[in-house]
Amino acid sequence: MNSKDLSNSDFQAIAYFAIGVTSEGSIGNREVAYKLSFAGTEKEGRMIPVGNSGFSLGMIQTDLGQHKDVAKDLVRAYQDWAVKNKEVSFPKEQEDKIIRELGRTGEEIKSQGGKPLDRNVEFQINKFLASSDGITFIHNHDIKQIKKLEQNIFNPLKETNLYKQVSVEDKIKLATVNAKVYNQNESLGKKILTGLQHNRYKSIQEITEMVDGVIKNKNNKPDYLESGYKHALKGANVITELIKANPSNPLFQAWEKISENPLANPNSFKGRQREDYLEIKHLFLNSDKAEKIIRKHNMQPQLSPKHEKSLGKSEVNISRPLVKNASADEFREYGFAALLADGDNKRYAALDSLLDSDVGRGLRQNADKVYAAQESEQEMARLAEEQARQVDAPVMRMGRG
Repeated sequence: MNSKDLSNSDFQAIAYFAIGVTSEGSIGNREVAYKLSFAGTEKEGRMIPVGNSGFSLGMIQTDLGQHKDVAKDLVRAYQDWAVKNKEVSFPKEQEDKIIRELGRTGEEIKSQGGKPLDRNVEFQINKFLASSDGITFIHNHDIKQIKKLEQNIFNPLKETNLYKQVSVEDKIKLATVNAKVYNQNESLGKKILTGLQHNRYKSIQEITEMVDGVIKNKNNKPDYLESGYKHALKGANVITELIKANPSNPLFQAWEKISENPLANPNSFKGRQREDYLEIKHLFLNSDKAEKIIRKHNMQPQLSPKHEKSLGKSEVNISRPLVKNASADEFREYGFAALLADGDNKRYAALDSLLDSDVGRGLRQNADKVYAAQESEQEMARLAEEQARQVDAPVMRMGRG
């Protein structure tokens, strides 16, 4: 990520991880991207929508009521998957009915008395969405939606004066808020962009205050627009912490690789790449704890390429004590190996061996000298303070009672 600007790949990372993983693709730190979601509640077997929202799916949530073509694509993809995997196919004569029920808007659900989707249909659809083919189906729609956000929001946003004037950290926030609001309410997202193009907003705060005032809150609870961009901003903060991290931090390094191609299919990650991807995604799912996790990795000792190479070849065997006359380099390499050891007993035994070596004893003696000098200085300061108190003490007069 450039220290002064954002590339289109940077925006794709913002859209997928901050708006997607942290905000739309999860509920309560739990990923819900690869299943049917419903923005509302169910009571006594009836669906109660929020606004005009119906069923949705994806890391970047696509509302099937607003995009009925996706409902049709979903049913057709399910049928192909069912045949390939010998699963239960929907009867041909029921396809159109299932497509209509999946593609209802919130208002259409209300007009039908909150009629729920057939439970067997929902179960089978979710089974498909959780499969490798289902993840690919959803991811392709995520890419389509992110490209739309990129074209309709990010590209014109880059030309606005406010965007050009603010720091990279605020560029991330500005892109997050505008794209998130647009994904929830296109007309309002366009209004924000138009306002920026005409220099009506002087700060990000002015934009968020405008969004907060669109819907009157009930019982002092934030509306879906307000809570939406605030959740997305938590993800934006994770990105900021990652790009500010120490370059030797393994999370910084993992993010650098992932953000080069942020729209890679999750199914494509294997081995170490998959571990890195899941660790980064975990940060965005747990955005409240991410800053602490990232900074903790900043403080952990990192191995140089030389030490990684030597340890990778198992040249340091800490199951044996370090020789008494070990060199400083041997002492250092043995120490790194001890810190990375599996199991407390093995690690503590190796550390004891370090301290028993000539280098270790020398370090302990130096530490003892420093400690003794500090103790002496503290004692002298204590005596000086006590003497000062005696000089300053008031004179007591004795008299007869």
